[in-house]
Parts: sequence; structure tokens; C-alpha cells
Amino acid sequence: MARLMDIISTILVLITACGSLEIAFGQQSKYDIVIANCERRIPIEPAQDLYDYIFKNKESVSDEVCQVLVKAGQPCHDVLINETLKRPEFKGLEIGILKRSDEIWKKCLSVATCVPQN
Repeated sequence: MARLMDIISTILVLITACGSLEIAFGQQSKYDIVIANCERRIPIEPAQDLYDYIFKNKESVSDEVCQVLVKAGQPCHDVLINETLKRPEFKGLEIGILKRSDEIWKKCLSVATCVPQN
């Protein structure tokens, strides 16, 4: 009988642990899913150019990078900027970063609307 109770206890522990693992590792929040989807819409090289412009005060970005940004959409742009702003190295710099973010969005939007789509 004691052996049966040990087996049942072990099974209950495994079920509980598996459920906890699913919660911890198997489910993402809707916000995390949105971020992941947006990150997939902007390839690494254009993303790096945009990051350098917005967060590192690079001079400008190419028209091709602008096309990628506009295609990803302003909601993705805003989500990724806001997520990056959570990093401690940008604390106190939010106003300037948001200004550059807005500037590049407007520039890219004007560039993207002037270039014929294939």
C-alpha cells in the first residue's frame, strides 16, 4: 500500500511539474507574440540600421531600409521602439529617442510613398 501511495505521489508531482513547465515555457503573452512577429518583419540588417539611427544618432538610413520599415508598419515600429526603451541604458533618453523614432518614421513614410511598388 505504501508503494502505491509513493507511485501516486510521484505521478501527481510529475503532472504538477509538467503543468508548471508549460506555463513557464510553453505559453507566451500576446505582447511577446506581437514583438516576435514584428521582429520577423524587419530583417537584421535594416533593423540594425534603424537601431543605429534612432538609438546611436547615426546620420541617416537608406531608402531600402525605409521601404522595409514602412512595410512592417507603424504599430510594429512603435512596439519595437517602446520595447527597446525599456533597457536601462536608455533611461533618461526617452524624449530624444522618441523624437528620432518619429522623424525616421515620417521620412520613411514619405520615401516609401514616392517609390513605385513592384
